Amino acid sequence: MIVVIIGLLLIGALATFIFFWTFNRKIVLFENIAGQGYQPVLKTRARVIKLGVGGEEILRTLFGGYYVSAYGRKMGRNTYWYAKGQDGYWYNVILGDLDAKQAILDIEPIDRDVRMFHVALDRLSHSTYGKSSFMEKYGIHMMLFVF
Repeated sequence: MIVVIIGLLLIGALATFIFFWTFNRKIVLFENIAGQGYQPVLKTRARVIKLGVGGEEILRTLFGGYYVSAYGRKMGRNTYWYAKGQDGYWYNVILGDLDAKQAILDIEPIDRDVRMFHVALDRLSHSTYGKSSFMEKYGIHMMLFVF
């Protein structure tokens, strides 16, 4: 009985270690809610997913299933901040300077053009993980065999 309990504790510890090792990035997502400024809507962990032969990397969030760029600037140790723009894309942001006159904290987007990232991500993920039919996979081999 003691061996079973120790075994379960070791399995639980190993599962926890693997979880924190895999999901080792933190993501904070901000949205402009009711025009009152950007507020954090989701704090979650993310994992790095490698795509393509060139070693491109993206981050996939644990909750929400969002895909964001892994090449942004950090707001802390392995912590990234993203804000949802009016076009629906997630922009990597950092804090700017505090404006003393208006007492507001400025948020600066790192890259204003993320549309190419989303288009490239869609094409790359489809070419890597996309479903292909039986004829697309083996049609050429079957035709060569017949001829």
